[in-house]
Amino acid sequence: MISFRYHVVTIVAVFMALGLGVLMGTTVVKQSVVDNLRAQAQRAINTNHDLRSSVGELRKEVRGWDSASQAFLPLLIRGQLAGTTVVLVTASDVDFSEVDGVMKALKDAGANVAGVLTVTSRMELAQDGQRVQLAGLLGVPDDSAATDVAGQAAQSVALRLADGPAQTVGADLLSQLSGGGFVVDQALGQGGLAALGGPDQPVIVLSGGRGQPAADPSTFFVPLVAALVQSSHPVVAGETVDSQYEFVSLIRKDGSIDGDAVTVDDADTMPGRVAVVLGLRNLIADGPGKCGDFGVKAGACDLVPAPTPAP
Repeated sequence: MISFRYHVVTIVAVFMALGLGVLMGTTVVKQSVVDNLRAQAQRAINTNHDLRSSVGELRKEVRGWDSASQAFLPLLIRGQLAGTTVVLVTASDVDFSEVDGVMKALKDAGANVAGVLTVTSRMELAQDGQRVQLAGLLGVPDDSAATDVAGQAAQSVALRLADGPAQTVGADLLSQLSGGGFVVDQALGQGGLAALGGPDQPVIVLSGGRGQPAADPSTFFVPLVAALVQSSHPVVAGETVDSQYEFVSLIRKDGSIDGDAVTVDDADTMPGRVAVVLGLRNLIADGPGKCGDFGVKAGACDLVPAPTPAP
């Protein structure tokens, strides 16, 4: 007769055998997995070293092209805007190094930059007090919607830049906007901010950034360009190539603006700065042409305008 102790011993032996089998099998599997992971890790390390080497070579090439572009740029645009005075309008979220790069290109082309108007985040009118304050400066009802107030501000600024300083005695609009913190001004010419603008001062509007725009381009900058076009005032609209929000594309999609303004979607690059200069020169000399949209994004008809002999 089989005793209860025999059953217990048998059951324990069976479980011990199963446990040893599982342990041995797991050990074998783990070792193979480890070996496989080691091989994958080594391949990843080798690939990483190769990529680092490639990146290093590419960086050397980029530095070389940057150095060359700094030398070539003045040669490509020299004298193209001789005797021209321009006004630059931008936003506080645009990296100033990009603004400075466009300014340098304009000066290399012989242009005089009369001043820079930088639109601040107050133009977004996120707070009700800002909306009421701006409405008061513009003389519109203080219960107007924020988008309507911003649009009216854009039209008023455009007319002020196109017509120049008012001949009548009174507060200058640009000075009022500056005093209210809606723009930051950098008037570079004699006479200061009040003398900025006029029929002989084309406007360059530069936008684009990697974060939230200081002011919504669709409610301020696009209406600004549209109002300048309606006033038959030469205007170039540019943005940085890595901009995370739309500006130039909105103008290119607007049939009432596109074709009458020059657009450049890579104004922070050497070709883009050439396009800003040559595009503006052609716009001043010949008016809107068949191709006025330059850059590398959708809607561009060429990288840069065809150069013309300097006067």
